[in-house]
Amino acid sequence: MIQQHYTLAWLNMATLALIPVLVTMCKVQASITSTIAAAQAIAHRGCDDMNAAAARVVSIPAVLRERAYTEMQTTADNLLRGLITAIDTLEGIVLWIIGLYKSTFRCLLGLAVNGVMSVVSKIAGPVQETAENILQGGANVLQQLVGNNQPNQQQPNVSLGDWAGGMQDVQQKVEQWTKGENDPLNALVSAPFEKIKEDIQASLGQWKPPHYNNNNETAGVIASSSDEKMHATTWCTAEPLVNALDDTKTKLHTVICICIVIVVLFIVVIICINMLYMRRRSQFLTQWRRQLAYDLTTHDVKEQDRALRKEQQHALDQELALFGDAHQHAASTLLDPHSRMARWIRTLAIHRYAVYCLLVGVVGLVGTYTLHVIIDKVLVGLTPGFDAAANAWTSDVAGSATSSALQQLDTQLEEINSWITHAEQDINEHAFGVVRSIATAANSTLGVVTQHVTDFVQTTLGGTILEQPAKDILDCVMMFKIDKIEQGLGYIVQHAHVNLTRYEAADVRTTIQSSLQDMQIAPIHDMWQSLNDAVTRTIQGDLTFYWVMLAMWCLAVVCVLSTSIINKALNKK
Repeated sequence: MIQQHYTLAWLNMATLALIPVLVTMCKVQASITSTIAAAQAIAHRGCDDMNAAAARVVSIPAVLRERAYTEMQTTADNLLRGLITAIDTLEGIVLWIIGLYKSTFRCLLGLAVNGVMSVVSKIAGPVQETAENILQGGANVLQQLVGNNQPNQQQPNVSLGDWAGGMQDVQQKVEQWTKGENDPLNALVSAPFEKIKEDIQASLGQWKPPHYNNNNETAGVIASSSDEKMHATTWCTAEPLVNALDDTKTKLHTVICICIVIVVLFIVVIICINMLYMRRRSQFLTQWRRQLAYDLTTHDVKEQDRALRKEQQHALDQELALFGDAHQHAASTLLDPHSRMARWIRTLAIHRYAVYCLLVGVVGLVGTYTLHVIIDKVLVGLTPGFDAAANAWTSDVAGSATSSALQQLDTQLEEINSWITHAEQDINEHAFGVVRSIATAANSTLGVVTQHVTDFVQTTLGGTILEQPAKDILDCVMMFKIDKIEQGLGYIVQHAHVNLTRYEAADVRTTIQSSLQDMQIAPIHDMWQSLNDAVTRTIQGDLTFYWVMLAMWCLAVVCVLSTSIINKALNKK
């Protein structure tokens, strides 16, 4: 029988009042665990963000290098197309100018030849005929004076040449000079341009940007080994902050576990006291029953009857106890209504449920406020160390990691600019070496054209009265213009080059730093505040419950006091 009572020894008001406090402590411990786990996740996420940002920073040189590679290739392709178009245009312009000069010179020369031919036809013909007759007569006289008067001897034929026929030949040569589709001068001019286009196709058509950083692959194909090392670098680690949070969690859990152990010890002590009380009560009841049995055998019938009634009353009370306080209400039915109400309210105020509410409220409030004060003191003591660790971690991440990434960026940008300079020299050497050869060839072509015209004047008009005027016209109409063209081509030779865009490290750093300033590494101090808020919310929720329990008992007490006052007032009336 006593063993059955021992199994229910924990079911007492003190134990049941301490269990909610134990639950509150467990809830606070769970809240601390979840909050610190969330803070650690925030730290890891902040480090992941920083690593991603650093990876973006160190990948900027690769992006810029890829962009520079594309710009180089695009510049070479555009330059190739532009040069081919410029050469075709220049060839057409040169041919047109040469044709214009040829036509102008031919027209002016033809005008002079035709004018001379008109004079020769009207004046030189009769003069030539008269001169020939005079010379013929003189020849005959000389022959007769010499004495050569043989009858069968042939008369000498004296001629001064066919001046008109010679001038007609000159006129025909001028009209037929460089006339028609198969003009040898046009073919002569076009030949160097075709050769230049072939050279450009061979030079720029197969040109590729130089290798970057002495790699065997171009920048657009493979990244350098330094890029791979930088991408493999972990710029931020959350271990220091995570360790600080773990240390905080361990200390808070230690404090809460100590409080839990104390409460459990209280519960164990109360259970032990209750078990001792049950044992003592069982021993007392056993002795009392034995004494009652002895008294029944030794006392008279009246005493036995009185003892029997007590035992029956006790059994009846135990039976009525199964119905709570119903027997008390039944016993009070004989009293007046005001007395019955007062007795019921007094019974309610001291009922075990009301007392349980009082105990739960008082013990819960005392225990919870004590726990809150202890945790606040522990947090205040841990704050300086955590702040130092958090500030050191933030300084490491925001300062050292970012500066290291930016230093790597500066080094990479210097290498890229050196590579761009090399590529610029290479493309100028390949492309504008050809451009200079274009200018040189164009000058040579103009020289060939000039020599061709000069030879034509010398061949056609050499030894005639038109030779010197034709040379004067050539110098006036053509040579002066050709000198200007040669000056322009010489300017091209001196100033033809390509300037590729360089990257300014300061501008890139400014852009990156402005973007990094908007990124929070991790809300460190918000973590600590969120821990305080989480503990406070959990404790405040349980404090509300305990205040409600205490308010229920206070309500019962107020009802008892109010009823007593009302009963006294009614009884006085």
